Amino acid sequence: MRTTLQTFIVTPLLNTHLVLATAWDQSAFFLPHCGLYRNGKLRVVFDCSAKDATGKSLNSYLEHGTNLLSCLLSVLLNVGTNSVGLQADIKAAFHQIIVSEEDRQFVQFLWTDNILRFQRVLFVLFCCSPYMPLKTISTHLHKITDIEPGLRHLLKSGIYMADLCLKISTAAEADIKMDKVKIIFTAANMELHKIRRTGIPSENSKVLGMT
Repeated sequence: MRTTLQTFIVTPLLNTHLVLATAWDQSAFFLPHCGLYRNGKLRVVFDCSAKDATGKSLNSYLEHGTNLLSCLLSVLLNVGTNSVGLQADIKAAFHQIIVSEEDRQFVQFLWTDNILRFQRVLFVLFCCSPYMPLKTISTHLHKITDIEPGLRHLLKSGIYMADLCLKISTAAEADIKMDKVKIIFTAANMELHKIRRTGIPSENSKVLGMT
């Protein structure tokens, strides 16, 4: 399993998501990890809830941040109020957020004879994971000056974690809006995938996993 993890997971992530640590001090945090097979795929699972020698976990040290999550019911009802629902997912949203260099010592782990550190945010930082992508997206939308006010509001009210759930008046307008939304997120190095809309017979009409 170690060879498989090294070949298909650790090596491809070096210099993009992971970096070799050259030194560390007593305040550093080491994340326990293991390989997990699920649905024919091998994943590395990190435990940010594991406690250190003082009885505290990494999650317990971190600030939660402001609750920026939209009300799930409001998002679902909002999509259903117009004739066309448009949905997309931000691919690997958490991994698009860079961890500052001084904080990387707190998201490191032992790997064979090396110490590896994450350069990107981990989803398993449960206490602050919801805040970080939403704050990043909100800041990005605020910085863009040439975005239509209506589209900015549409995006802010239609984001739930890493999912976009938008209400559009017509199918033609939905296609135009999605082209603009792609450009906006590409500017933040965020790729939209699983794009679908209602009214297409071959498309799955579920919204946030609900029919």
